[in-house]
Amino acid sequence: MALFTNINTLDATWADGTRKALVGPGGTPVPVGVDTYTWAELQAAYPNNGAALLALPANTMAFVSDWQAYFVRNTTGTYWIPVGGVCRLDRLGAKVTHTGTVAETAVYTFSVPAGLMTPTSGLRWRSGFIAGANSGGASMKWKFGATQIDSNSVPPSASLSPITEYRNVGATNVGAYVYNLTYCAATSFQTSGAWDFSITLTLNATGDSVSLETMSLELF
Repeated sequence: MALFTNINTLDATWADGTRKALVGPGGTPVPVGVDTYTWAELQAAYPNNGAALLALPANTMAFVSDWQAYFVRNTTGTYWIPVGGVCRLDRLGAKVTHTGTVAETAVYTFSVPAGLMTPTSGLRWRSGFIAGANSGGASMKWKFGATQIDSNSVPPSASLSPITEYRNVGATNVGAYVYNLTYCAATSFQTSGAWDFSITLTLNATGDSVSLETMSLELF
C-alpha cells in the first residue's frame, strides 16, 4: 500500500548571484537564510538608536560571524539581542601563567563593542585560577574599563573557579551582579559604548605564580 498518493515537487532556482533568494512559484523571489555580518559591520550599518536601525522592522535577524551566533531585533525594534537568550562572546584559548612582578597585571582582556549591552542585558563569566606554592595569597580583580566590579583572592597551592553575573537594571549605566549566588549592591558603569572587560592579578612576591586556567564570557 502506498503511503503517499500525491507528491508535489518544487523546482527553484537562485534569483541572483548573491544566493539570497530563490525563485518560487510564479517567478516570485523567496528569501532564504540570513546574511552574515560582523558586529562592527552591523553597528556601522545600523548604529544603535540611529534612524537606520529604528527603520528596521522588529524581529529582523542577522548572523554575527564574530561569535557564531544569531541576533534578532527585539519586539520594540530598539536593540539587538542573542537568539536563544545567551551568546558566548569569548573563551580563553590557552592558560596564562603570571609571575615575576608584584605590580597589578592584566591577564585577560576582551573588547566589548559599542551597542552590545542593552538596558536589560547582562554578562556572565567563569574564570578558573590555580596558585603555585606561593609565599602568600594572590588577589584578582574583574574590571569594566578602569572600574572594579569584583575582587577575590586565592591562597598558596589552591584553586578558585568563581562564576559571576552582571546585569543592567533598566539602564545601560546602572547594573547589579551576582557572585557565586551572592547578590551584591548595584554599581554604576556606562555599558553602551566600547570598553574593555579585564581580569588582573597581583602577587605577594615576584617569585610567586598564578595561572588563569580557563575563562568564558557570555552575553545574556
